[in-house]
Amino acid sequence: MSLTSDQAKQLVMDFFKVAFGDKDPDRAAQLYMAEPYVQHNPQVADGLDGFRAGVGGMLQAFPQMRTEIKRVVSDGEHVVVHQHLFMVPEGNGTAAVDMFRIKDGRIVEHWDVYQDVPSEAANDNTMF
Repeated sequence: MSLTSDQAKQLVMDFFKVAFGDKDPDRAAQLYMAEPYVQHNPQVADGLDGFRAGVGGMLQAFPQMRTEIKRVVSDGEHVVVHQHLFMVPEGNGTAAVDMFRIKDGRIVEHWDVYQDVPSEAANDNTMF
């Protein structure tokens, strides 16, 4: 089943809401992901069990974590999410980009990059 661009974006937005908004990575994996799940973050193991352990551990370590999604872009089977991530309530947070590959209506691959938001910048542009 091939998804339209809008359907792919909605799938990833729904996944984010369950995994990070509701803080339920087990349910997010069950509803939106499939094996074989390939993980490119070197700190998280491949597979749905790796996802559950990685995100579950992060949510346990940072129970007040929240994310503000700034934009979502879709290109074929790939969906990219640009977000402002706050692991703790105070501070400037982190600019994060997550990229997902979707196959047969399920998330099957993930990449991410993170950059701390500085207190001062050399320009007046924001990271978002």
